[in-house]
Amino acid sequence: MRSILAVVAVFLAVFLYVVSIPVQSYQATSPEHLSWCQCVDYVRNRFALGPTRGWFSGAADMGPYLEAQGFARIHEPQVGAVAVFPPWFGAGIDTVYGHAGVVQQIEPQEGRWKLTVRGARQTVPEWVEHGCSNISDMGHVYVAMEQPNVAFYIARGRLVVAEPLTLSSVSPFTSETIQASFAVQNVGQQAITLDMLMAGGRRGSHWDSAELADFSAATAIVLEPGHMYHYVGARSIDATGDYFAEPAVLIDGTWSQIEGANRITYTAQAAPPAPTATTVPTLTATIVPTATAVLIRPTSDPPTE
Repeated sequence: MRSILAVVAVFLAVFLYVVSIPVQSYQATSPEHLSWCQCVDYVRNRFALGPTRGWFSGAADMGPYLEAQGFARIHEPQVGAVAVFPPWFGAGIDTVYGHAGVVQQIEPQEGRWKLTVRGARQTVPEWVEHGCSNISDMGHVYVAMEQPNVAFYIARGRLVVAEPLTLSSVSPFTSETIQASFAVQNVGQQAITLDMLMAGGRRGSHWDSAELADFSAATAIVLEPGHMYHYVGARSIDATGDYFAEPAVLIDGTWSQIEGANRITYTAQAAPPAPTATTVPTLTATIVPTATAVLIRPTSDPPTE
């Protein structure tokens, strides 16, 4: 009986010790320890892309999803590009769903490229990266140059407003010059060429208003990934009325608004009348003659006869 009680006491002690351990001690300290990823999960995590549900049934069909996320298909591999493999590619690629990974190295050879591709569910050894615990590099991937059987997608540059638009005045007078300023940043993976950047605007409240109210433009700006550009423009107010201004950009011949752009409305007023000139009265000077001073010079010589 005593032995049974001793066993029960030990069991209760162990049980109480276990339940007293805080729940968080069982939780992962980093999200990177949480996921065993499919190949498409790694691509999505690495580029911080949106949900994939409903877009494709396998990695081989990932192209339209990537294009919808702002990627562009290119004809030759680039380091950092997503490589999408068909199921019939071989070289250990999944024969049902295909494969997707990121190009890490490129070695041009005669008539082909030798690639190193990083992704999930490939080879060993594996490591943790971008929230996935099963990442590795797959070398010795050969792709024909003339008719590549792998599709490559590169992330375009992504332009956002980093500092909101401000105006030097929101109630200017006609004939007054006001300034506009804001900053943009390329948060994408590739450089962007901005044909023209400005605080665009109209008189009224719609872009289709007839009267333009654009500020001066900055042209031919190349923004590398992560870089910022501080815009400053000006315009002279030539008519009263309500106006608006908003950051706008011209890329590849197409005008568009910028992600995160803000709009400012301002009202131009008639300039106050110029002050009238004050007439200064003419002062007339009156000359008062004074007595003529006669200088008498004394002499000791007698007058001459």
